[in-house]
Amino acid sequence: MFVRITWSKVATQSMDAAASNYREKILPSLQTQSGFLGAVVLGDRTSGDGASVSYWQTAETMSASEEMAAAGRAQASQVAGGNIEILEVDRFEIILQDRAAPVQAGTFVRVNDVRGATGQVDATLALMRDKAVPVLRGQQGYRALLVMANRESGRVLVTSVWNTAADREASDAVVRGLRQEAVDVAQAQNVRVSLYETILAEVSSAAQAATTARAGSS
Repeated sequence: MFVRITWSKVATQSMDAAASNYREKILPSLQTQSGFLGAVVLGDRTSGDGASVSYWQTAETMSASEEMAAAGRAQASQVAGGNIEILEVDRFEIILQDRAAPVQAGTFVRVNDVRGATGQVDATLALMRDKAVPVLRGQQGYRALLVMANRESGRVLVTSVWNTAADREASDAVVRGLRQEAVDVAQAQNVRVSLYETILAEVSSAAQAATTARAGSS
């Protein structure tokens, strides 16, 4: 599977309006596209940081939707008086997906953004698959771990999902050590950590059922 992620900055008072706009205006358009598997909208109600994630069956179907996606971003930036700023767009392959519970709005997410060496993506995947998954599955409130990679840039997103913000916080002690290992293995200078709430979640059951753990062919 593949994902396109749009990061944004939203006026905190406009976050619910932005999520409603995505649900009512953008999601129906995405659902007309071949290969579309679902979408998730994440937000931090304190900082106004946001991210929208669309899931695609193949890189080709994701690419074919680019024009429509660009129009959706332009429309979203006008919602609530222009209080939404589009910061960045990037595209990834999901190389690992482990789910202990289904996708659900109202859950809490930690995203580790690791910008490493292109040749270290598979080594980072192996660390997450062999060490992180068993550790995280032992933590209270764990729901999922997804690892996404842009193989051209070496950027890897390690995303964990939790029942509550308290569960996410309680897991930080064990996650901290794994995070440093990932930085070392990926040969990254540092890692950016973002915390979100899942505001919207519409992902197909087939996409959620996929147990992906794929190394590259190179």
